[in-house]
Amino acid sequence: MIKAESLITSLSKEKTRWKQLSEDLSIDLVNLTGDILVSAGLIAYLGAFNSLYRDEILAIWVQLSTDRKIPNSGKFSLSKTLGDPVEIRQWNLWALPSDDFSVDNAIITKTARRWPLFIDP
Repeated sequence: MIKAESLITSLSKEKTRWKQLSEDLSIDLVNLTGDILVSAGLIAYLGAFNSLYRDEILAIWVQLSTDRKIPNSGKFSLSKTLGDPVEIRQWNLWALPSDDFSVDNAIITKTARRWPLFIDP
């Protein structure tokens, strides 16, 4: 009985974390439509451009999505939308720089159907 009470007490502390996680996932599910739309555009059209130009275009696309009432997260991140944190960590261990631009390029390379065009500075 003592062990059962201890287990129930320890699990009740996790209830708030689980509840918050559930709410965050509900919001992410709604915003997924716009985020995937912008991700597809980035993968298809922006691989050959530098990070500054990509950021400018992505900000415009996110604003256009918002104007057209397409739900999105507001601040777009390809690694958050399509990236796998474990895989990204593995890439970093294999000497991929951990900056967003390099990670985005790796995600584009992984998810593109055709050979993506990258210009290595």
